[in-house]
Amino acid sequence: MRNNQTPSWLPIGDHDRYHYRVHGNPEYADFGATCDEFSLDIEFAATPHKALDAMRRAVAENIEEMTRNGLPIPPPQHVREFSEPLDVRVTSGLHRKLIHAATRTGVNMEQLVHDRLTAYEELTTTVAELTARITQLEG
Repeated sequence: MRNNQTPSWLPIGDHDRYHYRVHGNPEYADFGATCDEFSLDIEFAATPHKALDAMRRAVAENIEEMTRNGLPIPPPQHVREFSEPLDVRVTSGLHRKLIHAATRTGVNMEQLVHDRLTAYEELTTTVAELTARITQLEG
């Protein structure tokens, strides 16, 4: 039965809507997992999958505890609205380069920065997908 405090976007036990990250730890030859939306301790394990599973369990337990105590549960990033302006301070040299690049490409600065951030995000997603695929093939 659903607690009235539980948001509609989060069925109880549904902790897979959050953003998880798994990092290799070469110093100790293990892996650590984190969750972007929760400030929990890093969960360490011998394999990436075990670290991820441990963090998913920690998030699920945290959600259950927050629900029991009537605390607000943070929404996953994908359901949040991010529409406020983003102000970024850059060096005068970088600003000059961005102005020149925007002029050369015939777009305004806002569009240029948007395009470059989008390209960076696509690149990092591709790298993450390739890394996951390599890990899968090696495992």
